[in-house]
Amino acid sequence: MDTTQVLIVGAGPVGLTLANLLHHHGVRCKIIDQVPPRPEVESRAEGVHVRTQELFEQLGFLDEAYAMARPLKAATLYAKGHTLGHISLEEPTLTHSGPIILQQSLVEQLLISQLEKLGGSVERPLTFVGFDQTDTRVVATVQQPDGQTHTIRADYLVACDGGRSVIRHQLKAEFDGKAIPSRFVLADVSIDFTDQPLDGDLHIFMDPVLLFGQLPSGNWKMATLMPDGFPDQASPDEIVAFLQQSADAQGVRCRLHTPLWTSSFRINTRMVSQFRHGRVILAGDAAHIHSPMGGQGMNEGMQDALNLGWKLAFRLAGRADDSLLDTYQAERGPLIADVLKDTALMSEVLLWTNPIAVGLRNQFMSLVTGIDAAQPTLRELFSGATRAYAPNPYLQERTLTPSERLAHISQRVFHPDPADDLAFAKGPKPGERAPDAFGLRAANGTTQRLLTYFAGDFRHRLLVFAGQHATPDQLTKIYQQLTDLQEKRGAFLRPILVVLPGTLISETPRIETLTDTDYNLHKRYRARHECLYLLRPDGFIGYRSQPAQLPELETYLTQRYAPVS
Repeated sequence: MDTTQVLIVGAGPVGLTLANLLHHHGVRCKIIDQVPPRPEVESRAEGVHVRTQELFEQLGFLDEAYAMARPLKAATLYAKGHTLGHISLEEPTLTHSGPIILQQSLVEQLLISQLEKLGGSVERPLTFVGFDQTDTRVVATVQQPDGQTHTIRADYLVACDGGRSVIRHQLKAEFDGKAIPSRFVLADVSIDFTDQPLDGDLHIFMDPVLLFGQLPSGNWKMATLMPDGFPDQASPDEIVAFLQQSADAQGVRCRLHTPLWTSSFRINTRMVSQFRHGRVILAGDAAHIHSPMGGQGMNEGMQDALNLGWKLAFRLAGRADDSLLDTYQAERGPLIADVLKDTALMSEVLLWTNPIAVGLRNQFMSLVTGIDAAQPTLRELFSGATRAYAPNPYLQERTLTPSERLAHISQRVFHPDPADDLAFAKGPKPGERAPDAFGLRAANGTTQRLLTYFAGDFRHRLLVFAGQHATPDQLTKIYQQLTDLQEKRGAFLRPILVVLPGTLISETPRIETLTDTDYNLHKRYRARHECLYLLRPDGFIGYRSQPAQLPELETYLTQRYAPVS
């Protein structure tokens, strides 16, 4: 019998992301799949949003991904031969300026390459047969190509085996949702334009729906509704012929040829009611399936892995109890439900056929896309960059109580003023994505972005802002407290002091110091007064306080991350 700490079933983007993260955390894991690596011509999912690009940077292959990808800057909407408007997909407030087009097969190649650099590999072809679990372990049975079976014992089993998950079916897990009766067809084809060519962005024609999006290879992804009576098992040539008719009907003068990959499906929006069943955990399409509108499926699945990976590592290392794993459901469940609601609504609106409803939709889209102030809201439907996690006991913040404030005033203790409080109240909250920032000078003199500085580090990061009016005595006190904290929790916590230019600091600091040369990091975190932010390994804020109350932080860490037998 083979043994491992985590058995991952499914070597798509979700399972491969989780395997990479677990290796970085020092967790022994096996990842298996029953099929060979996906052929490069199978694009399948292809939109990579900003948060997923941040994950690529943390894992160490963002530059390689950019070299294979192409940026997606805008979506253009059309109806009845007219342009309704444009949606800008560029994110002016984010480091990574917007989504990129990188087909799923290439994402998997990058993840496999990175996993192999870490000493891991995908074991295939192995077919998952079934499992038994107890309070302490899972025993899975897998089958080899010759029909022989063997067992694998693991502490946890993670199902990343897709929308038709065998593990989900064996759990008899509820998978509620709805389906749109119409069938969609996808195809990757070559296109020769005989008139004005479409640019390389996303083009959405309505009445009836037809989508064009250019792939990095120069080929095009196309999608449309299949008419009633169209054969479910249509050949690639039949599909291309129908897409050609659809393009002609929309007035796009072109010739389609050389289909590289085709697929048809019904749009489903479904989610399990429970992501975790004892020691068996569902992730990605095994837990939720999406409308393709917005390109959320692959991205949200990889975010599942990002949320789950460090929590499994902490539980297995004895740094947290089972309640930490419960937050996987508590955080991902409500967020995914919101994504499903948004993408289902986008699909339904796009597929309206009632003439009155269609007319109102087209007028509304023409109006709203012309309003600059509406662009961030429209963009968010695609990117999901500002989605946050629902409150739970692991997401906390601390500010002065009224009695503490009065005590500070009476004792002449330095404390935040009302302007400091107002700024901090508007800063990023626990459960929100930790903002990136530019112009940070490290002790070695290099200046870089925050996320670049953190790339490859999978610990909690503690940012302690000295504030605008830090005194030498305050800095000395903070240094000592951070040194003590680092000595006690340095295995999983990386304390960093953030100061402004001109702040007098030790020539041989015992902890890391970043100088915020342009005040950019202070602005992003609304840090006027001394304060702190605890950034989790998945890039979300777990805890914050103003002032930087390190003893209270230690209490929080002891309650949530104390050694557990």
